[in-house]
Amino acid sequence: MAGIPFNVIENPFVLDLFKDLNPGYSPPSRTTLSDRLITEEYTRVSLAIDHDLEQSDNLTLALDGWTTPKIESIYNYIVTTDTRMEYLIGLYDYLSNSHTSEFLTEEISSIIEKLGSEKFAAIVTDNASNCRVARQNIHQTYPHIWNIRCAAHAINLIASDLVKLEPIKKFINEYGKINRYFSTSHASNALLKQGFTNMKIKGGELQTWVKTRWGSLFMTTDTLLRARPVFDWILREHAYSITNNEVAVLMEDESFFSICRSVRSIWKPIKECINLLEANEATLSDCFVHLIKLANAIHRLPSTNAFKSFSVNIFNYRFEEFLHPLYILAYYFHPYYRGYINVMICKVSNNIINKVFCLINKQNLGHTRKESEELIAQLRRFELKLAPFDLLYISGLESPNVWWKLIKIQPRHLPELACRIFSINPTQTNCERNFSTLNWILGDKRTNLTLKKLEAIAKIRSYYMNNIQKELSYMSKDLTESELRESTNIASVNSIISLEENDDTVNFDGDNNLNQISPSENFSNTELAISNIVDLTAVDDSHDTNGEMGSDITPIQEQPLDPADLDYDPNNVLNGFIERERNTERNLTDSRKT
Repeated sequence: MAGIPFNVIENPFVLDLFKDLNPGYSPPSRTTLSDRLITEEYTRVSLAIDHDLEQSDNLTLALDGWTTPKIESIYNYIVTTDTRMEYLIGLYDYLSNSHTSEFLTEEISSIIEKLGSEKFAAIVTDNASNCRVARQNIHQTYPHIWNIRCAAHAINLIASDLVKLEPIKKFINEYGKINRYFSTSHASNALLKQGFTNMKIKGGELQTWVKTRWGSLFMTTDTLLRARPVFDWILREHAYSITNNEVAVLMEDESFFSICRSVRSIWKPIKECINLLEANEATLSDCFVHLIKLANAIHRLPSTNAFKSFSVNIFNYRFEEFLHPLYILAYYFHPYYRGYINVMICKVSNNIINKVFCLINKQNLGHTRKESEELIAQLRRFELKLAPFDLLYISGLESPNVWWKLIKIQPRHLPELACRIFSINPTQTNCERNFSTLNWILGDKRTNLTLKKLEAIAKIRSYYMNNIQKELSYMSKDLTESELRESTNIASVNSIISLEENDDTVNFDGDNNLNQISPSENFSNTELAISNIVDLTAVDDSHDTNGEMGSDITPIQEQPLDPADLDYDPNNVLNGFIERERNTERNLTDSRKT
């Protein structure tokens, strides 16, 4: 499908290929393939997607815009399920429309209503002003649909801000001189390769920094540090080969390599976070954890570092974009990181989580006062690792969503809330990937492909990629030639048609309801805003979670819903709960004194 016209199906060489593969198969004509067969398969796939979405909850809606080679203004809408299946809902040409926030709000609302508003947990876009306001409008209309700004876009902004710092710009420029010299000098480059080989240094090649690929700066600094022993060997044994004096000075300049180490330490968490977000498994907690790693890298820079104070200012400025309470709550709910919450987070028990609870406001999800009190009680048990929240979590082998689904407790207020949060896809990179796919499908010559047909091809491909094992039943099987031919015949067009007959889409969030957690206003140039939440001196990447606690718990019996109990103030519920805790602590203290 990539840039290949439909009439290739009638090419004599292609016909000979099909005849060699399966002599009994007669390929369809160009018009049959491009019209009837694609339409029929598009219909089958659309029905299958609708069926999958009917069985799913906690959906995330992402959208973004793109300009085609024909200068069409295309918006694509992609839904991610709680199992991280991504489905293209549709492509829409808004060329003749003004892309105002009001217009986007109406378009988004129509898609949400079509699929069922109760199924959605969040909407994610970049921070363009029209998209930002549209997200806010959607949250106001549907309070249970959380307003999330694309995390990948925000991380990229941190990286783009950092590379503008004068010390880093100077480092990149000086590294470029070294890289260009070894790229153009055959003799010096041969010595460099020989040194990498002799010293058995892996990744022995200087990497080029790419301005639009923010993670590439980590590879640049990493390979430069690996190359330093080789540089020392060249300058010691073959100094005559370096004909550029400026490059020779840089190759042994300790301050140059000191800046390199600092840049590498900062860019490592940036690269990891960007790579993670470009996949489809990232969660809100992953974003927050990598922010902690980035803050820790900046925190550990020596006070004499030339760009530490500027890095702190940049981090503090951009960190406010991540102060959506769901990021902190996702971190708190993560079964791995909650193991050292008490060490790292200073104010979780009676400050942040309490604020987050009010901001989440369970009333929006139809919960009563009693159910809110039950939720707080379950939060306490989770923090103390009391049963049933004492299950072992094996990092890398299971997801937080699976862990929470295994929690056996009634009522399931906390597990349902946690699953809802971990179901959210915090990035719109799926939209960017789809645009790359669309550009790949169109190529340079298929510019006359209609939007409807382009959508059909993209939707079919998207569905196949999500369900490849189910759709290609012979995948990963050791089949003989005759068995493969039989499988191919079973998957032929006529069988697809019969199956179809049988089978019945730099700015701050202004979210007044959710963005009420803010850092201290008067931070110095050396104090990171995240230190108001996380104790950076206690961060330990080698920490593991062990020593679970356990006890029996009696399931709470379901009670009939009292509509009058919905009229309450969550702050009063929370304050009353905290006050009772404090009274209990005071009574225990008094009893010990007596």
